[in-house]
Amino acid sequence: MRTIDEIKKEKNLNLYNERISKKFLAQIKKNMEENYDNIIDNLKTPLEINEEDMIKGFMLKDKNLSSTAKIKFKNEEILKKKFIDEKVLNDFEKENYNLREKYNEYDNILNKAVYDTTNEFREKERKYGIIGAPLFWSIRYKEIDYKYKIGDKFFKNIFITKIMKQVEKTLNVKMGLIPENYEYLDMEQLNQDRNKKFMESIKEELKENEPLYQIFETQETYVKLSLSKIILEQLFNEIIEILEHVQYSRKEPEKYQSKSIYACEDIPRLSFQPQTLENNYNGNLDEDDVDENINQ
Repeated sequence: MRTIDEIKKEKNLNLYNERISKKFLAQIKKNMEENYDNIIDNLKTPLEINEEDMIKGFMLKDKNLSSTAKIKFKNEEILKKKFIDEKVLNDFEKENYNLREKYNEYDNILNKAVYDTTNEFREKERKYGIIGAPLFWSIRYKEIDYKYKIGDKFFKNIFITKIMKQVEKTLNVKMGLIPENYEYLDMEQLNQDRNKKFMESIKEELKENEPLYQIFETQETYVKLSLSKIILEQLFNEIIEILEHVQYSRKEPEKYQSKSIYACEDIPRLSFQPQTLENNYNGNLDEDDVDENINQ
C-alpha cells in the first residue's frame, strides 16, 4: 500500500495533465474559434516550389537539390504566420500560477510545447499538406477546392475538433517515466514501459506521416533532366556525324565506295568517333588506323 506522501506526489505529477493542460487547451480552442476564418484563408494557399529555380539549379549541377530531403518553397513566409496568438501563453501564466499555487518553470515549457504542437497540427491541414503543391509536370492529383470552408460552422467544428483531439492524444503520450518520480517502480519496469511506448510512437509516426511525394518528384525531375541532357548530346553527336560523312563523301567519294553514306558497307571512321575493338589493339592505336580517320 502506498503512503500518503506517495499519493500526494503522484497527484502533484498529474496536476498538469488533469487540470492545467485542460485549461490551457480551452484557451487555445477559444482562440482558434475566434480566428477560424483567417486560419482557413491562410491554409487554403498551398506551399509552392519555384520550378524555374529548381531546373536552373539542376542544370548548374547543384547537388543540394538532388540529394537533400528538405524542400525549399518560394512562399515559406506563410509558415511563419501563427494564428494561435502567442498572447495566449502570456495570458495563461497567471491562471497557471493560481492552479499550481506557485510559479513553475516546467509548466511554462510544457505550455509552449503544447502551443507549438497545435500550430504544427494546424499546418498539416494546409492544402496539399506539408509536401506542397504538385509540380507542373507531376502526375499527383490536383485539388480543385479546399476541404474546409470559410464562414461554415459545420466545417469549423470539424477542423477545430480534429486539431484538439490530435493535441490531446499527443499530450497523453508519456514517452518515459522518470525514476525519481516513481520510486515504487523498479528500473526494469520503467525501462520496459519506456521501450514499449517509444516503439509504439515510432510506428504510429511512420504510419500517419504523409509520404514525401515532393522529395520523390524533385529527384525524379533531376533524373529526367539528366537523361534528357544525355539523349540530347547523343542526338547532337549523331547529327554532326551524318553531316560530316555527307561532306566527305562528296569530297572523296571513293572512300565511300561511291555510294550513299547509308548504303556504304565499310564507312570510314571520323576522328571524334569512339575507337572500336577492331581498330584498337591492346589499348593502342596503330598508325594505319590513324590514317583511316577521314577528317584528321
